[in-house]
Amino acid sequence: GASTKSANLANLFIRRIRLLFGGQVAKNVSFFIETDAPNLGRTLGGDKNISPGVVVQDAYGEFRFSDAFALDAGLMFVPFSRNSIQSAATLLPIDYGAYTFSTSAPTESTIGRDTGVQAKGYVLGNRLEYRVGAFQGARDARSHRSFRYTGRVQVQLLDPEPAGFFYSGTYLGARKVAAVGAAFDTQDEYRAFDVDAFIDCPFRPGVVTAQAAYQAI
Repeated sequence: GASTKSANLANLFIRRIRLLFGGQVAKNVSFFIETDAPNLGRTLGGDKNISPGVVVQDAYGEFRFSDAFALDAGLMFVPFSRNSIQSAATLLPIDYGAYTFSTSAPTESTIGRDTGVQAKGYVLGNRLEYRVGAFQGARDARSHRSFRYTGRVQVQLLDPEPAGFFYSGTYLGARKVAAVGAAFDTQDEYRAFDVDAFIDCPFRPGVVTAQAAYQAI
């Protein structure tokens, strides 16, 4: 009602507090852990959130054989749309899209993340990227529910992007990037598909950045 709306409009709160840990434990072995304490001080439904719960957003390790082949294992972004694998630190808007993590509910994952293992690599001079993985997915009383299988390919039409786990939301004119990607996400009767495009190029004194995606879930 009106009272709830007024309380929301009057809120002053901290949207995210995150601690990030990363390192290299051997020549080709690295790890990444990220925590989040969201909405500190936000009032909702009459209660002020002064003791937010701390959640683990990411926790995975990587064994990199080469740029063409690496293995990731743990809690991580599932390889689906480009926007769902972008780093929150480089998003051009203030947050992810309204439908970026639409696959989370039917797969019982959290903000696009799931536990599992994936192989990824960059070939043809980093112009073709692939990611394919098996994840926990939805779990219930069914005794023979399969794992969740996902895969993504992306083609770079201009400058290749740096090899890494997270995509960038903008390079602020440092690169000329035009990327086209496609992905699938499946578990038993559940099916989801994605095609997306991203462009980030210098234009006169500034930069043109745009991305779009079509998903069938």
